[in-house]
Amino acid sequence: MDDAERIRREAEEYAEATRRRADAFAEARIHRLRELTDRLIATAETVDRRFGEALALREQLEELAAALGAAAERAARELDDAPLDAPPPAPSPRRVHVQDVRGTSPPPPLS
Repeated sequence: MDDAERIRREAEEYAEATRRRADAFAEARIHRLRELTDRLIATAETVDRRFGEALALREQLEELAAALGAAAERAARELDDAPLDAPPPAPSPRRVHVQDVRGTSPPPPLS
């Protein structure tokens, strides 16, 4: 084997080893990017679900506040209309419905 052939063979071996290292590095980076992407997607889905739950809770709290305000106004009107020696009015049977939204799918996103 002459020197030129030996040098060519060593260069090819070196190039092949370099390709293998580059391929291994690229594969490791791709694997890491997939892991990070999966984690990012899972986190975004959790944030979206919690945001939907928060919107539902906010709506329920607004309904509760409105119901409490209406009850306070009724009570004030009833007290204004009642004679001073009359017994206090009976409590109203109306109830506010509070729904547990944990574990439910979120509403569609707002546009």
